[in-house]
Amino acid sequence: MSADLPAGMADPFEANIASLLAHYGGIPGGEIADTPAVRVSTTNQASRTLNAASVAILPADKQFLIRTTIAATLDFFARRGQPWRWIVGSTSQPDGLGDELVAAGLVLGAEVPTMSLSLDGRLPDPDGPAGLDVREVEEAASFEAWIEVQRSGLEFPPRAAEAWEAVHRALGWSRGLPLRNYVGLIGDRPVGAAALYLGGVAGGEDVAGIYNVATIPEARGMGIARALTLAALRDGQAAGRHVASLGSSPMGLSVYHRLGFVEVGRLRWYTTPEWR
Repeated sequence: MSADLPAGMADPFEANIASLLAHYGGIPGGEIADTPAVRVSTTNQASRTLNAASVAILPADKQFLIRTTIAATLDFFARRGQPWRWIVGSTSQPDGLGDELVAAGLVLGAEVPTMSLSLDGRLPDPDGPAGLDVREVEEAASFEAWIEVQRSGLEFPPRAAEAWEAVHRALGWSRGLPLRNYVGLIGDRPVGAAALYLGGVAGGEDVAGIYNVATIPEARGMGIARALTLAALRDGQAAGRHVASLGSSPMGLSVYHRLGFVEVGRLRWYTTPEWR
């Protein structure tokens, strides 16, 4: 399989993650503020990962609009007192948006490659460790196993872990939802987790977004992340998506390359210094 994108499709990850963030912001107590210039969403939970500005489209020659939009976004999150980030991907405009954010007092938090894979073909066979049972989260017990792996594998600080659990618990679990979670067990022990986002909140519907891939530290290097990712990819393919997309950590890069993903862009996120 190749990572060729359909004709006319730009790097699809930014639109998909913006849609996912709006999905998070749709929980009770969350907020979504869409404008022609930028999408702002918050869960009002204490996790920078869950609260964001994204998909900014600002004309490069409209300095007043750029600066007032950034100031209004800063004020939105300052009034709520929650950690947040501003995501800048391949489709954000203007090209110098990151410099404008830094000039407004934000700092670069991280930069990761975005990767894509065509789903128009046969996926590799799963080849995880013996005894690995990969299942979709469809009831409370498997959700508890999933969140256990997320806490350990993603190494959240305590407050962020509580927020992560609260938001995903509020979203619930069933096959009909756009966000599907997967857990891998060996025997009764949860060892791996992943998520598939199929879009549907004002964008991202054409893409299978792969998120939250995690393995507990003592089980890394066994092919568990690959097996969980493949399970999500297969369901994305079955749902009619033609492209899979993700943002990779340094740890996951070789796993995704071996699955056939190629780098198609970069995604950076910025935040205010107190939330870095």
